[in-house]
Amino acid sequence: MLDQLEGHVTEAGQKAWKRLQSLGLPTKKSESYRYVRLSDLYSSSFEAPSRSEAPKGELTFVNGIFRSDLSSPPEGVVALPLSQGALTYRAILSHRLEQELASEKDPFALLNRAIHREGLFLYIPSKLECELTVTFHYTSNMLCAPRIHLVAGRESSTKLRLKHLLSASSACITSYLDLALDERAALQLIERPEKGEPGWHFETIRATLKRSSRLSTYTHVEGGITTRQDYHIQLQAPDAEATLYGLAELKAHRHHHTHVLMEHQAPHCHSLQHFKSVLSGPSRASFEGKIYVHPEAQKTDAYQMNNNLLLTPHAQAYSKPNLEIFADDVKASHGSTTGQLDEEAIFYLTSRGLKKEAAYDLLVNGFCQEILQKIPC
Repeated sequence: MLDQLEGHVTEAGQKAWKRLQSLGLPTKKSESYRYVRLSDLYSSSFEAPSRSEAPKGELTFVNGIFRSDLSSPPEGVVALPLSQGALTYRAILSHRLEQELASEKDPFALLNRAIHREGLFLYIPSKLECELTVTFHYTSNMLCAPRIHLVAGRESSTKLRLKHLLSASSACITSYLDLALDERAALQLIERPEKGEPGWHFETIRATLKRSSRLSTYTHVEGGITTRQDYHIQLQAPDAEATLYGLAELKAHRHHHTHVLMEHQAPHCHSLQHFKSVLSGPSRASFEGKIYVHPEAQKTDAYQMNNNLLLTPHAQAYSKPNLEIFADDVKASHGSTTGQLDEEAIFYLTSRGLKKEAAYDLLVNGFCQEILQKIPC
């Protein structure tokens, strides 16, 4: 597959392409991709992205390319094409881009770097409060590589919504989102299903948090042929806080996979991960999460939970929460549950006059609400 992609590599992506070639695309032997149906992906073919028209929005991507001519950022927010931002804000971006190239281990993140045409640079000035919506339009079965670098200034507060609108059912999307939060900055990232059914979506989320900054992410997905979210969150200074919430509702043959590395690098930091999935038909979900606590990260408070609800005999869920702790004074816990609806609960509800289908839906909705009620709308 790499031979087919070589013609799409941009001049700026040559270094990322060479690193990707040295790593190679993942196989079934790659631990973090063992449940992803890679053979179907590698046997598919996709077109190169092209420029197309789309309705005006606040900030707009079309087939993975940022369109400044279709974007209207809120007042005070700097929103530039990434190629221009890399020049104007070189002091901010150059080090992060170099560091990414040296440390990135996910092949699809490197593929995004190698082939993306034009990304988006966002700068939120200090103490600014704002709401942003980024809309991604996909008009055909293409290999698309949208890319966003966001820098949140000191004491800023940002609510960022991501919307994917698809008129093509089998596009292959390798998206990359890089978040840098300065001291006491707050960022809410919200991603929910919109129009269309995604084919392949490999989403990379990278974030660094400085002193007393707060990151909250909320994802609600319905899966696709295969969707995968890969998080690497670094709590780099005291009192940083990260909370990740996710809900996957999967039907038919849809697959969704979540991979998380929560890295505590400083003392007095807090993190929480809670991911749930509801599976019916022959759908499949997997979760692999790691809390990594460095020796200097004393007084860490970290929590991780994965819950899976299987509604049919052929649904499959795989869960692998784990901890690596090298500090002495730490509060950390992790857990996982996988099961079916409680027959006694269904019997109780039907004995009170509910039809079985209504009781069934009520219990599933109750399972989902723990995540859904957290999503700010």
